[in-house]
Amino acid sequence: MYTTEESWTQHNVDNPGRKRAVTGITCPVPGCNAFVIGHYAKYRRHWLAKHERFVSKYFCPQCRAAYKRKDDLRTHVTKHAGLILDLDDVECQFLENKEFLDPDPITLETAMDYKT
Repeated sequence: MYTTEESWTQHNVDNPGRKRAVTGITCPVPGCNAFVIGHYAKYRRHWLAKHERFVSKYFCPQCRAAYKRKDDLRTHVTKHAGLILDLDDVECQFLENKEFLDPDPITLETAMDYKT
């Protein structure tokens, strides 16, 4: 994720051959200013990671490493030789979000209507 539209623009200058996202969304929450590239689904992922008081954590059954997303855990598990994991059986806990930035009075729904 790029923190500002300028950093995304600089990335494009530094990497002219790469495919570029068509859209970008600047987070409207005061003090956040994250610039999220791509579709609204990526902004929703940003919102859940930064503007929800509690976040889900998925734990590796072998080493107890914690991840916010199941797909990150899936990638991690490949490092454990021979470990086969059914993601439906993974332990999930809801823990206080240490990166929480209070969005009040903005909600996810109003933020999704926000234009850069």
